[in-house]
Amino acid sequence: MVEYFKFVGEHQMSADAIAKSLYDLQGICQLKFRHETNKQLFLALFTHMRNMDRHGCHRSALEVCKMLLSLDSDDPMGAMFCIDAEEYAWLEQFTEDYKNGNSLSLFPNFSYVLATCQFYLEQEESSKDSHVDNTKATSNDLMKQALMLYITTT
Repeated sequence: MVEYFKFVGEHQMSADAIAKSLYDLQGICQLKFRHETNKQLFLALFTHMRNMDRHGCHRSALEVCKMLLSLDSDDPMGAMFCIDAEEYAWLEQFTEDYKNGNSLSLFPNFSYVLATCQFYLEQEESSKDSHVDNTKATSNDLMKQALMLYITTT
């Protein structure tokens, strides 16, 4: 029905149908995209995430993105490239924890996002006058690293 509504130009009806179909999806489970029966679910979640983002529901879109990544850590839909959250501590922790062969910090978009996250986390720490962790790279160091990564990959 979602594809039909999109085909006839009823984008709001399409978005509503996806939201309703995903409402009952609960629990923690692993599904692999390579199984034909799972592909429609991944497509529905990805479309729902994009619809939420277009409507300005960025936090909800992030939660759907997290769900997509939890279903298949191989990220067949490229959901991790849609992550750009203002939850800086979560994003930093996610980047450290996400294990899938390569470090996410090697991707140019994540390198820039991590530098930005670190900058805002440094701002929060300085406003609280809390102890700054000197073992972590500074936002300037991370931005230099991101620039070097981008320059060497282009």
